[in-house]
Amino acid sequence: MQYNVLTGSIPPTFEFLESLLKLNISHNGLTGNIPSRIFNLTSLIEISFWNNSLLGSLPMDICFNLPMLERLRISMNQLGGNIPSSLGACMSLKLLSLSYNNFVGSIPTEIGKLSKLQKLYLRRNNLTASLKTINIPNEIGNLLALVYLDYLHGQIPEFIFNLSMLQALSLAGKSISGNLPSSIDNGLPNLERLLLSGNQLSGEIPASMSNFSKLTKLDLGENFFSG
Repeated sequence: MQYNVLTGSIPPTFEFLESLLKLNISHNGLTGNIPSRIFNLTSLIEISFWNNSLLGSLPMDICFNLPMLERLRISMNQLGGNIPSSLGACMSLKLLSLSYNNFVGSIPTEIGKLSKLQKLYLRRNNLTASLKTINIPNEIGNLLALVYLDYLHGQIPEFIFNLSMLQALSLAGKSISGNLPSSIDNGLPNLERLLLSGNQLSGEIPASMSNFSKLTKLDLGENFFSG
């Protein structure tokens, strides 16, 4: 049902489709709250509601009944409130896309339990930090299957450079400061895209970047690099 011109609210009758595997109503004009009982459909492997005008918040127990869920796409809506810590119970999750909403508070440390997570999209929300310099929890460093990360503010934590499966680090325009480590290449052998433009990074550009054998796109513009 994606890419239509559907309007109005999500019908609550979806909750009766007990064998449903995929629910994709992205790219429509849907409004109102997401019926909470949709998150009780235990057979679901995909929930895709992105690019609508949905309101409200996510239920705090969102993942208690979604043992098979692999993809949760709800970016580009008007959802708010805190990101539920119960997302850490979606142990099959491979893709989590919450960007371009109005979520507040901090990133739950429980997300670090998602050992199968490959793609994490959190940009353009109103998230705050528990620390003044870093607002991404250290537990994200446990996501060893992660290949794409698009969210960070403050200084880049060291654990980012140990996510060995990471293929894309997209942090353009994130107000990131500090220096890049001289051995930046050591823990990122699979990196293909490094996008760091429009930040406040300084110091010398590490010579070790020449060792990124798989790198296809590099953008370091609009920073304060020297040397």
